[in-house]
Amino acid sequence: MPAQPKEENMESEPGSQPTPIQPEAAPETLAAAGTPEIPSGAQSQGSASPGPEDLEKWLWIDPLAADDRIKAGAVLLDDVIQEYVHKYNLLFDKDGFEEGKPKGGSYTMTPAPDSAWRFMPNQIPGEPDIKIPLEIGRDNLGDFYWVPRNSLVYIKLRQKLRLPFYIIGRHDLKIRYVYKGLLLGTGPQVDPGFVGHLFIPLHNFTTSNVKVHIKQSFVSIDFVRTTRFIDPSAAPF
Repeated sequence: MPAQPKEENMESEPGSQPTPIQPEAAPETLAAAGTPEIPSGAQSQGSASPGPEDLEKWLWIDPLAADDRIKAGAVLLDDVIQEYVHKYNLLFDKDGFEEGKPKGGSYTMTPAPDSAWRFMPNQIPGEPDIKIPLEIGRDNLGDFYWVPRNSLVYIKLRQKLRLPFYIIGRHDLKIRYVYKGLLLGTGPQVDPGFVGHLFIPLHNFTTSNVKVHIKQSFVSIDFVRTTRFIDPSAAPF
């Protein structure tokens, strides 16, 4: 049976870095540099809808490896991002993909509507800090989270990532929030193989509360192809 990727549960450690999923059987052989030969069935452009085994296979073997647009170190442009998502359910879970905004060489992600919080000190010695949901308000732009002044908060992203083992993600806060005094409190890289939602630690260093609108772009992410990952014959199917 194929190894099934599982979504990381990061709510218990909201400041932690996402870690890639671990396959049941790790590949033993790394191939020399070059473009891997795509096994029969892995490339299905123009064919029937992919089955579960194909979706698992494409986490390991790039279905677009023979495409001239795909090179190691290259940032994926919008047309390639759309193809990975809609044909192969890679990069993002396609069920939530349209809720973000594709750009020329990136994709903007939005906050989840029901998962944002901060921690307050517990008055009882020895007890853990208290998790408090962020206050939600509404204005002419829609619902928003209040990020309190001089605070550290955590906001879950709505879109679910589904990164194959040969592509990394790099994310950062949208510049308009930087100008308002907010700072992303985590490193920008998302490792290959990560499947799940990102949780964003967000610092507000100002003396004013800041609005983060739930249905507007919040974090931008781009994707970069790695060097050749695996000999197709070593993939754990």
